[in-house]
Order: sequence, then structure tokens, then C-alpha cells
Amino acid sequence: PSHDTAMDALAVLTGNLTMKAGKRMFELYATLGEIELKNIMVGPLDGQCFKHELSIKVPGLAAKLLGFQAATNNENLFFIFKRHNGDAFMMGLSGMPVMKSKDDGGTGKKIEDGTFTEMTFESYGPTPAPKFTGTIPLTVATSGSGA
Repeated sequence: PSHDTAMDALAVLTGNLTMKAGKRMFELYATLGEIELKNIMVGPLDGQCFKHELSIKVPGLAAKLLGFQAATNNENLFFIFKRHNGDAFMMGLSGMPVMKSKDDGGTGKKIEDGTFTEMTFESYGPTPAPKFTGTIPLTVATSGSGA
């Protein structure tokens, strides 16, 4: 994706992602109302950037979720977070990847507690997490030199 220079386009990434051969993105469900993306300005007055923080709560302890937890531990990631209204935001830039900072979950003590996992992912960037308008590639890439 590329950054445009118009004011409204400073927060929009246009174009499509190109994945490296054999790589792919994965789709993950999270409970509606339990997903939050925060853009937090950090740094000294003359050197500020934005911290992007994505918090999600996922019900259950399915094998796919446990595999996702294992696969994202101590890894450099990027995310495209899609809201219920269709807006998509991208976290993670080259040199400023997304890292997992929290990963808690369990079976709950009581039946009514339910099973769940809460995860928080963080990244940094020069702008708030930009809107992403391209196609989200959910199939394995056969060729390419991207992310």
C-alpha cells in the first residue's frame, strides 16, 4: 500500500497487499462489543508518534484459537482490523510490526463464566492506525515479494 499526501488521505492506505509466496493472512472471530482499537499519542513533544493498541476477546478455547495464540507468540505481525460497519484499519508497518502484549484466557471457575481468551496487540506508526481500502488476501500467496 502507498500513502497519499492530501489531508484526508494521510490516514488511508490504498492499493492491495502482496504476500510473500507461501504466506497468508488468517481470519479470526472476536465477540462484538469486545473489540477495541485505540490510537494513543506517545513520545516527547518534538518527536511524537502513535501507539496502536488492539484489544480483543474471543469466546471458547477452540483448537484454531489455541493455534493462533501459539503462532503469534513472540512474532512480528501485521493486522487488518475490520469493524462491523465495514471500515478496515491496518496495524503494523515495515520496521514497526505488531507484537502481542497480553494473552490471557481460561475455562472460568463457574459455568456462567464461560471460556474465553483476551489478547492485546500493539504497534507504532507516524499516524493513527490508517484505514485500509484494498483487498484483504485470505488465500495462500503463490508468488509475490510482499509482507
